[in-house]
Amino acid sequence: MSHDSIFLINMRYFLYMNPENQTSNQVSSNQPTNSDTTISLNPEQMITPEGSKAQSISYGEVMTDAWRMFTEKMWKLFSLLLVPYVVPAIAALIGFGLFSYINSNPELLRDIMLHTFTFGYPPVWLIATVGSLMLILGVVWFIIQSWSLAAMVHTTLSAEKIGVRQAYKDSKSYFWKFTVLMFVMGIITILYLPLLLLPALIVGIYFIVAMQVFVSEKVGVKESLLRSFEYVKGNFWKMFGLLATWTVIAMPVSAVFDSIVENSEVMGVVIFAAVIRFILSLVFTAFFMCIASVAYKALRAKKTILNVTAKFSYFVYPAIVGAILFIVMIWLAITNSPAIN
Repeated sequence: MSHDSIFLINMRYFLYMNPENQTSNQVSSNQPTNSDTTISLNPEQMITPEGSKAQSISYGEVMTDAWRMFTEKMWKLFSLLLVPYVVPAIAALIGFGLFSYINSNPELLRDIMLHTFTFGYPPVWLIATVGSLMLILGVVWFIIQSWSLAAMVHTTLSAEKIGVRQAYKDSKSYFWKFTVLMFVMGIITILYLPLLLLPALIVGIYFIVAMQVFVSEKVGVKESLLRSFEYVKGNFWKMFGLLATWTVIAMPVSAVFDSIVENSEVMGVVIFAAVIRFILSLVFTAFFMCIASVAYKALRAKKTILNVTAKFSYFVYPAIVGAILFIVMIWLAITNSPAIN
């Protein structure tokens, strides 16, 4: 018998006796084939390929890893969060400049008041113009904010060190759909509010990793929401604990500076508190994104095969009920208004 034959026999014996290979073969041979309800997550697309290590990730490890990620990518995340504020900052500067210019010219201000206003009220064309500009700026701001959030999710999920410009470039191809995802999540959450706060909180927790699913797994809006629900299902209380921890840290600190801004009569103190409050909002938002991304990695590593059993209608029907309640509450508020009575 030749040396090559002996080598092949030894290799076959090793492959047969190796438990890891047997487990791998069993998993691959026993995977369900129903593509409508079962999603096989390809190993090359896994964010955390070390499945055995990821199985042991706990609440403490998620928070620790999230804090480590935050400290490593803090300045990049801050930069991505600051970009959307460029639009309102420019609008505020333009408005302040026009106001200062008009206010410094009493004759111009008098002419504007005499020729533009009638009986102390602005004309319809002025209201329509200002309203249209505010609407356009709001839409532009929302789109830029969604793009920045998509770039943030991409940054927190990426194992490579990428810059701010690269993060925007990488998320350019899908940020429009990401904007739709943000809009749908916001609408569903708002429409759940008339059903009391608890349903809105529950659906918010189930959708907590929808953005990460969308960016990482490159699926549509509806599929991202359904997969997020499946990931969180069975880990709801752990995700609730992560959200509660973040809330306990963020809310009291922010409330202190909110109170200072609203109640202080010293302009210097108000400006200082407002700046600190804004910086804290950046810190808490970036840290929350790190928590969601680390939690998503842990949840996904536990489920290499994802059985999507939920239907999108499960979330739509309560939202329709919430919309009806919204309309009823608005109608009651209008009919019971003292101005009408």
